Amino acid sequence: MTETIAALFAEQTAANFLTTTPTNGGFIGADIERLLAERATVIYRDVADTSYYGALIQLKQQNFAILNTAPPLRQRYYHAAHTLWDLVATSYQQNVTASDAFTAAIMLPARQTTVTWQRLQRKADSPAFALLQLADQTAMPYHVVAHRLADLQLLAIDDLLSRTEAEWLAWRTAHHPFPSALDRPLHMVHFDRLTTDVMRYLDHDQLTTSDAAQLLRNANPDLAQRYSTHRSRSN
Repeated sequence: MTETIAALFAEQTAANFLTTTPTNGGFIGADIERLLAERATVIYRDVADTSYYGALIQLKQQNFAILNTAPPLRQRYYHAAHTLWDLVATSYQQNVTASDAFTAAIMLPARQTTVTWQRLQRKADSPAFALLQLADQTAMPYHVVAHRLADLQLLAIDDLLSRTEAEWLAWRTAHHPFPSALDRPLHMVHFDRLTTDVMRYLDHDQLTTSDAAQLLRNANPDLAQRYSTHRSRSN
């Protein structure tokens, strides 16, 4: 029951968000990072571990959203939408079901997704090809699109629903003539703002070196290590 309520709350939050967010009649797609940047300082960090997507850090009433640029762009945009949930939600912020529901609802709005899916299916050779096209239009991971379609009762093919992201990519490579830039990472590094703020707070004794090391652990690991070493020596 709690998970159902959380999902319904997230869907309503997404509807309210979309009402006040101009999309020019299209999907949000890559523009999700601009929307995130309106609410937080976005920090791009290239971390080799592609299972790490990023984090949200709150420092002195400021929000810093770290996005790992090592995963494919689809995954990065998906995580950006998840991070947006942490910033706009008034309840269920730590609820995974709510976060997933919000992300799917803003990136794949029900009405627009339904209309687009029906149009793509009429033109595609198979549901799988139509799904690839929808994933490209929305800049979302394949498996996320598949499950959103199932939630909207637009897809009920077990084979497509059970595929992992890696299996979708392998299928695309084997059956689709064109690769997608969304399946590749776009490496970027930008974390100056958080580093500058942390150093400023340290200079004014508003942070401990321990806090500074923790805050910079993902955004600037070299400096975080220096602060950790300094803390160890002080002890």
